[in-house]
Amino acid sequence: MAEVERYISIVGGHKYNRLLESVGEAKLVNDVRVPYCRGLLSDLPRKSVEPVALASGTAVRTLQEFLVAANWEHVAARDRLQRRVADAVAELPPDPLGVIGVIDETSAAKKGDKTPGVRRQYLGCVGKIDSGIVTVHIGVTTGRFQALLDAELYLPQSWAADRERCREAGIPDDVRYRAKCGSARPFHRPSAPPPEKLPCAPLLTPSLWGLLVRNRRTGVFA
Repeated sequence: MAEVERYISIVGGHKYNRLLESVGEAKLVNDVRVPYCRGLLSDLPRKSVEPVALASGTAVRTLQEFLVAANWEHVAARDRLQRRVADAVAELPPDPLGVIGVIDETSAAKKGDKTPGVRRQYLGCVGKIDSGIVTVHIGVTTGRFQALLDAELYLPQSWAADRERCREAGIPDDVRYRAKCGSARPFHRPSAPPPEKLPCAPLLTPSLWGLLVRNRRTGVFA
């Protein structure tokens, strides 16, 4: 994982540690957070629990329990990431195309019926309708700079209509079905301070979504 160590040396250990503060409870998983985050940043071909655990010398069961039981501050981690991206973009030289927001979906093939959002649907990863999950991602690019800002699980209508199934899968009651273009609406939180907002000109979406998304020039993207 030499590339991971190089990344940490570039961004600074203090910044890496601040990111870890949002990943689980330190008193519960202090020995697991670091290998897991480094595994995600590594060049492993597969980054599911078993490969990450084996590559880091962590017991597979320990890492599984961490993902299930740890208290993840995902909102704090997302907000911290977006502030860092906004700061980085502000320091870049201006690009003729400006700052461009990018919305797209990705997918993963999954069998069974327990994984949140799993069903037969079109999966870009296999190029056909199959059993799996879909997530919607929002990113930003300017010049050669690229960064992801947020992601959200696409919850199919069949799942949203079965709240008991959602509860068994750990999906909160306030998570409802939204069309993919609705899931990817620009994240403009009125309470967010100005430094967290990224001014975007074009908002790029998959061609089919272009028929559905309104206000493609949003003004802010945060």
